[in-house]
Amino acid sequence: MPVDLSGIVTALSWVGWGLIALQSAVALGYAAVLLTARRHIAADEQCPRVQVILCLRGSDPFLRRCLEGLLAQDYPAFDIRIVIDSRGDPAWRAVEEIVHPHVASGRTPRVSVEELRDRPETCSLKNASLIQAYRGLEPDVEVVATIDADCTPHRTWLRELVAPLGDPRVGAATGNRWYMPEDAAWGGLIRYLWNAGAVVPMYWHQIAWGGTLAMRADFVRGTDYCDRMARTLCEDTMLFDVLRRNGRKLRFIPSLMMVNRESCDIPGYFRFCRRQMLIVRYHSHVAIVWGHGLISTGFFYAAILVCLGATLAGRADAIAPLAVSLGCYFVSMLILLVPLELTVRRWVRARGESTAWLTPDKWLRLPAALFLTQAIYGAVAWSLPTAKRVDWRGIRYTFLPGKRLRRENYEPYQETLAEKHSL
Repeated sequence: MPVDLSGIVTALSWVGWGLIALQSAVALGYAAVLLTARRHIAADEQCPRVQVILCLRGSDPFLRRCLEGLLAQDYPAFDIRIVIDSRGDPAWRAVEEIVHPHVASGRTPRVSVEELRDRPETCSLKNASLIQAYRGLEPDVEVVATIDADCTPHRTWLRELVAPLGDPRVGAATGNRWYMPEDAAWGGLIRYLWNAGAVVPMYWHQIAWGGTLAMRADFVRGTDYCDRMARTLCEDTMLFDVLRRNGRKLRFIPSLMMVNRESCDIPGYFRFCRRQMLIVRYHSHVAIVWGHGLISTGFFYAAILVCLGATLAGRADAIAPLAVSLGCYFVSMLILLVPLELTVRRWVRARGESTAWLTPDKWLRLPAALFLTQAIYGAVAWSLPTAKRVDWRGIRYTFLPGKRLRRENYEPYQETLAEKHSL
């Protein structure tokens, strides 16, 4: 039976135009949020007592900047609690070098460093560290905040983070990450492009980011949040569902788009992207997020194959509508990157941080990097429905039915054990 090329071309073309319209609407809507928002800094009388928690396995490239930023916070009453995977972890020495002079001087904030005591096989090591810290909260702690080691907090980071919690309906507040890699490695550019697309659905689907997150302590103590964490890989993706069940809201803070300047190679990006997408299974909107990934990458692969096959068969004239749709799809993604980058830069510059990272050579490589991003993301997206395992810093986790998890191995972190960057 002959293939109905015109029907395939028409169908794929309409899919492409539909994706352009959908992605343009949500991306421009998100850019409008970033553009029109105002920075809110909690006054002293609006600053509850906070405990900031940092969980470490491995010494991240920007750990020093993270700790120095925390110690320099302009906030009246907060403590820092650092939970490290093991005493032999390279992060332990790095933390001591930075924190010890501060502790010895008796300056505030108070800083405590402890080893992870219990490593259950039913959750990630990061979740185990957080649970240990949450269950050891002092009674007068009103807000608990978490930060990742790849995040560099500015002086008012904590004041901005707790400001939305002045509304009693808000149970948690979060920022998000934005990559500005200092070098021009392909992996860094690809991760930048993927993340620029990922932050948009994270906002619309209310997916929190644990790298900059604040929660009411009574929410942590009085709900099944910790019990849920004890059976999952991550602490942030499923937070929205727990908040909603308990009548609380999640608030996104545009001023806390936090810059990550780390480098990354292509295998590192693949591991990172795959883990991030697998974590979405803990969110109630997983079908929508995964569905978009499957449709967009399916269109990408199918359109290229049809155009290539028709051209080789001497029927290039028949695929003109599809070629136009595919070309506009790529151009639209590059165009949408501009308002997203510019609106994020607005907040980064307001903190006095550099935004001069997209040098001319990087701009010239972005189209090729976008093609590679879509190609690699396609491999990730189509592996998601059948994926059962994920590796994270030398630890292998297996996904079980019912959104349960099993840790398959454990050994203290070594630089040769896992990736050197915080992927």
